[in-house]
Amino acid sequence: MKCIADNLSVAGNPVTEEDLVLYLLAGMGSDYDSVVVNVTARTDNLTLHEVYALLLNHESRMEQLAAATNIDTQTSININCAHIG
Repeated sequence: MKCIADNLSVAGNPVTEEDLVLYLLAGMGSDYDSVVVNVTARTDNLTLHEVYALLLNHESRMEQLAAATNIDTQTSININCAHIG
């Protein structure tokens, strides 16, 4: 996306960083709704780099939650199997 914006700038049609952020957020799935709402509700503009960092942090958090859910499920399965056996 940044590369396309750079090429447009060279061609005389620059894209603002704010527009890049909005295009990026518009392409995010529903898993990222909380980040999108928080970024678009701010009165100050975040840089593309800052928004990218927020998205990476959110993705990391989702992976941690998924891993914790998987561990809880495995523990539950192991406990249930122990009761059966």
